[in-house]
Amino acid sequence: MIIVRAKDLKEYYYCPRVIYFERVLGIRITTEHLERGRELHNIIWAKKKKHFVRGDTEEIYQSGVELFDKELGLIGKIDFIKIIKYRGKIIEAMPIEIKLGPKKILERHHKMQLVAYALLIRRVLGYPVRKVAVYYPDTKTYIEEEIREEEIEEAIKAIDKIREIIRKGEIPEPTEIEEKCQACQYFNFCMGI
Repeated sequence: MIIVRAKDLKEYYYCPRVIYFERVLGIRITTEHLERGRELHNIIWAKKKKHFVRGDTEEIYQSGVELFDKELGLIGKIDFIKIIKYRGKIIEAMPIEIKLGPKKILERHHKMQLVAYALLIRRVLGYPVRKVAVYYPDTKTYIEEEIREEEIEEAIKAIDKIREIIRKGEIPEPTEIEEKCQACQYFNFCMGI
């Protein structure tokens, strides 16, 4: 089975062609923005677990948690998992991603990566997940959003579509949102096809 990374969902929802360039052709282009993101993730993942207690409620933040669901063939490394316990029992978990850029809204491609993480947390750890969160440090914007079961189902279908792109090795149609092309590291490759 072809293993799909949670980050592949982010790429797929940004533009399916990114999956083709990275997973089929093996092309990796590094930009200053991507390097900055890698450095930030290395700092985040080096942090140890944080633990806060308020009365009967505990909040635990674990960083750099890598999960793999063999049945789905899905893997992901989560920036943070916020685990909420009430009187010692886990009542909720939430994946939190750190993303660079001047964003003030949770963009669809980022949300679908978080939905993939929620799926992993539910299936591998068995924790209930109702929300996902993203923090954009460039704008100091923190956003939490509920996930709908339809989004979980959509993520599972997207995993199959990503696997199909990789298996067939055929270039998919590009995104319909042309503004994304201008910011894409694969612009020069893509426009030449």
